[in-house]
Amino acid sequence: IGWIAPAFGAELTQPADPSITTDLGAHVNYVSEADSGHRTRATRGKPSQSEAAPVEIAPSRPLTPPAPQVSSLSYSSLALYERCGYRFYVERILGLPPTPGAAPQQPEPTQTTLPATDRGTLAHQILQDLDLRRPQIPPDQPKEITPLIQAFISSEVRARLTAATELRREQRFVFPLGPALITGTFDVLATEPDGTTLVVDYKTDRLNGRSPAEMVAREYEAQRLIYALAALRAGAPRVEVVHLFLEDTVRPVSRSFESAELMSLQEELDRRAAPLLAGRFEVTGEPQRAICTGCPALGGLCSWPPEMAMRAAVDRLF
Repeated sequence: IGWIAPAFGAELTQPADPSITTDLGAHVNYVSEADSGHRTRATRGKPSQSEAAPVEIAPSRPLTPPAPQVSSLSYSSLALYERCGYRFYVERILGLPPTPGAAPQQPEPTQTTLPATDRGTLAHQILQDLDLRRPQIPPDQPKEITPLIQAFISSEVRARLTAATELRREQRFVFPLGPALITGTFDVLATEPDGTTLVVDYKTDRLNGRSPAEMVAREYEAQRLIYALAALRAGAPRVEVVHLFLEDTVRPVSRSFESAELMSLQEELDRRAAPLLAGRFEVTGEPQRAICTGCPALGGLCSWPPEMAMRAAVDRLF
């Protein structure tokens, strides 16, 4: 109320008259704690000579707004929800844009480095069109992109892809999840000679000393689950999902799945998405920079104060 009342021109201190009209034309009735169990009819203009007795109103059940219908989900939206349900709500349901600011895990771009989005877009565009058997790096690429593409060319993953019996790039997929649809795109979807379906996802994240396995466990578990389910539901007997970080192609992060795991994987995705589909958008219990930086609710709509949201880690105050 301390945030809302000034917008209507109301003073926060209770006036002598409990019913006022502000300069902006808003009618305000101040209800004391003693009167909070009663509702009285607000009067406009000159009050009557005898005050009417307050009317007792039976407590009513609080009104619960209907849960917003989420029609489609991607791995990134599910991952955002799992980090903070309320941030998902204000960004994906209310449509509020993230506030400016670099993501905490990425350094600020300098004159010699690309913003994370540009870096990822350029690298994926080159890899999408790259001839895997006779790879040639396009000339005049930013200096930061060339070593990433060269690392892929020298990797064992490229060698596996050149031996594939079938290969598709930027392959879209969709499958149902309750009332919603799961959507996504494989960077590469290949069939190997032994019948294994190979899913490769290129990552351009700056590792900054972290291992690829740590990054997948922290950021991309939901993506791996969805990719495996999409391929298995399409009829693949075996699926291997590989996350290839172009800064460290020597250590691809791989996990294999069998068709017999389809039911358990579906149950895992159902469990993770159930609170979202039920309309539960709870604020994170562990506010920190890695979760809260750029959140449009920070400092106003969010229940956490900024000093908690901007701490470096959950076990630190600053």
